[in-house]
Amino acid sequence: MDANASQLYGTGEIRLESADRASGYFTTRADTQPKLNARTSGVYLRAEPEDLSILDGRDNQRRVELIAERLSHWKSIKNV
Repeated sequence: MDANASQLYGTGEIRLESADRASGYFTTRADTQPKLNARTSGVYLRAEPEDLSILDGRDNQRRVELIAERLSHWKSIKNV
């Protein structure tokens, strides 16, 4: 909530590959750092209905556990 924080902006593209999967990228820039030009890419998967109910629900512990599980899974894929 710093009033002097850099303002980030950028562009991106997401392409739907199927009803359950998409891939894309984002390019991010900052108004105070002209050399900042970070590009990230990713694969996007449709969330399971149960996962959505956890993310939208009030149980913070279940939300933390779900996010930790998904991050662990993605890290294992990345390290293969």
